[in-house]
Amino acid sequence: MEEKFLQSYSVNSGAKLEVQNLNGNINITGWANDVIEIEAIKKISDFSEGILAGMIKKVIEVTSGNPENEKYEFENVVIEVKNDQDAIFVETKYLKKNSKIAVNYEIKVPSNIMVCIVDNSNGKISLENTFGDSNIKTSNGSIYVKNVKGIIKAYSSNGNIFVNAPGISSLETSNGHIEAEISEIKNDIDIKTSNGKITLNISSDINADVQLKTSNGKVSVSESEITKSHSSSNNFEGRIGTGGCHIRAVTNNGKIELVYKKKALLEANKKLIS
Repeated sequence: MEEKFLQSYSVNSGAKLEVQNLNGNINITGWANDVIEIEAIKKISDFSEGILAGMIKKVIEVTSGNPENEKYEFENVVIEVKNDQDAIFVETKYLKKNSKIAVNYEIKVPSNIMVCIVDNSNGKISLENTFGDSNIKTSNGSIYVKNVKGIIKAYSSNGNIFVNAPGISSLETSNGHIEAEISEIKNDIDIKTSNGKITLNISSDINADVQLKTSNGKVSVSESEITKSHSSSNNFEGRIGTGGCHIRAVTNNGKIELVYKKKALLEANKKLIS
């Protein structure tokens, strides 16, 4: 059993979008229409994998096959949308404690809408073909960003992070791998994971100072024109081009790999994964 919420909203050009969810996935994609479409699916999930499995097992046993109990669960989860034309705020509200309803969002936005904040507690977050500087956070889930025109700041307590965007501020996860496609650098970039591999695909056309460090693993830097100031098996410092903004990558347990690519190849890769 599931329940669908589907609404479209008109907003002004340059309006800001913020989404807050508790349990479930959030997918936000750009499209050619001039309205924001919000689809939210409420459902009782078995959460057969992951951190919540033990927490909700008993509720599933009680509600499964019982329409009245399921209806009660759904009624106590509200999709609230506040829209003043210049900003639109989407929030999942739970009217009772310990609800085990998951809400999965599919949100489509025009190209002139700024996706500013996406906050989730349990579930993955995906942004594709959107606009605006985005602050993305989930406590338990992966983050996937493709072709976003803005500066990305992403944090996960437990999940992998993949970012393909012209602007990155910081990427951090406590337990997971991080992969970043860096075709431009507009500011310092900090990338950190406590337990996982870091892969940096960097355009050879950029100018930056690079610091890579792992406590338990190896640092690998592909052949390219780079001025090395320090190099060991687990620590690398150097300069790409004339230097400038800093790219810092740190992992406590895992390999760090820096791969140089022509900017044209990075741009082609963006189109292939779109």
